[in-house]
Amino acid sequence: PAMAGGLAIGDVIARVDGNSFKTVDALRAYILDRRGKELAFEVLHDNAPRTLMLTPRENPPEGQGPLGFAMVRTGIQKLPWHKAVWQGVEDTFVFSWMLLKALGRLFADMVTRGEVSGDVTGPVGIAVLTGRVAKLGIAHLLQFAAAISVNLALINIFPIPALDGGRLLFILLEKLKGHPVKRSTEQRVHQIGFALLLTLMLLITVRDVIKLF
Repeated sequence: PAMAGGLAIGDVIARVDGNSFKTVDALRAYILDRRGKELAFEVLHDNAPRTLMLTPRENPPEGQGPLGFAMVRTGIQKLPWHKAVWQGVEDTFVFSWMLLKALGRLFADMVTRGEVSGDVTGPVGIAVLTGRVAKLGIAHLLQFAAAISVNLALINIFPIPALDGGRLLFILLEKLKGHPVKRSTEQRVHQIGFALLLTLMLLITVRDVIKLF
């Protein structure tokens, strides 16, 4: 309903039915109490005000809300430079831990269910997301770029052939065995891993392109 009514990613909800809300929970409760009734959403879209008429569903599908969108209270926090450095370090560790758990679930799904989560995206999807984030401002764009960098760094150290983590795995095996692994064997393993990674990237890219249409 939100998408059909014109609500877009990054829109700022100013008021609903003329009422302002200080918390996301308060607005969510207001929407839940008025399921089946038309609500007037006053939003800012690309800094331009507009009013959207949305009707929350009385019985939404499982896993979806009455209007089918997620809300978050966000803003830009300004800190002195010496506090900003430590805050950045802390945020990086928190994000890295969340990412590791997400990657763990991703690989578990690939092994147990034989499918890649719909949340995984490739170069095309990243380009689309970058365009959306850029509209939110330079601060959000920089944060998004940092998130992608951490993502790539963590994936790169996984013990997957063709990645740096795969090469570190062979170094560890050589240390444990006491002698080098045959170079031809190592090269063949990396070639197979690289081919599998390219195949996975191709499949994800095709899926991203299909999503655009």
